[in-house]
Amino acid sequence: MGHDVEPARGRSTTSTRRWPSSRSGDCTSDQAVVRPGAKALLTTDDGRVVMVRERRDDGSTFWTLPGGGLRPGESPVRGLHREVAEELQCDVELHGRVTRCTYRHVSRTDVVSVYDVFRGRLAGEPVPNRGEGIVEHRLVAPPTVPPGTLPPFEDVVAEFARSWPPADLIDGDGQGSRGWWVR
Repeated sequence: MGHDVEPARGRSTTSTRRWPSSRSGDCTSDQAVVRPGAKALLTTDDGRVVMVRERRDDGSTFWTLPGGGLRPGESPVRGLHREVAEELQCDVELHGRVTRCTYRHVSRTDVVSVYDVFRGRLAGEPVPNRGEGIVEHRLVAPPTVPPGTLPPFEDVVAEFARSWPPADLIDGDGQGSRGWWVR
C-alpha cells in the first residue's frame, strides 16, 4: 500500500436533502438521498488517466473514474482503496484530494452521489472485475475521454488536462517533469 493523505477525516453518512440543479446529471428533483463516495484520478508518468467502463443493472454502460460509494463509517481514503481493489483487483497510491463533484444517478434518480476525488497512481496491474460490473479499463490521453463518460468525471479529466504538466515543474529545457498530479 502506498503513502496516503487524507486531508478530511470525514466519515460516510447518508442524508435526504433538497439538491440544486447542476450539470452533474440533471439534479432537479425535490428530494434526494445523498450518498458519499470517492473516486480516483489515477495517472501515469505521461499524463494518461485510468478510466473504467461499468455496466448498469439494465445492461447499459458508462465510463467513469475508478471508485464508488462509501460504506457507513468508512473514510474516503479507506473506501477508495476498497473500491479500486474490488473494481480493478489492485491497490493504489493516493496523494490527496483534488476536488469534489456530484452526480445524480441515471438508474436511481432519487440518489445523488457526492464524490471526493483523489489523485494517485496504480500500485499494480489492473484487471477489470466483471463481478463488480467493470467491463473494461482504459488509459486515456486527456482531454479526450471515451463517449459515454459521465459529465462530472469528464469535467475532472478536462481540468486535469488544463494543468498538465504543471507550469512550475517544467524543466529548463522545456520538458515537463513528473508533476504533482503523479508525484
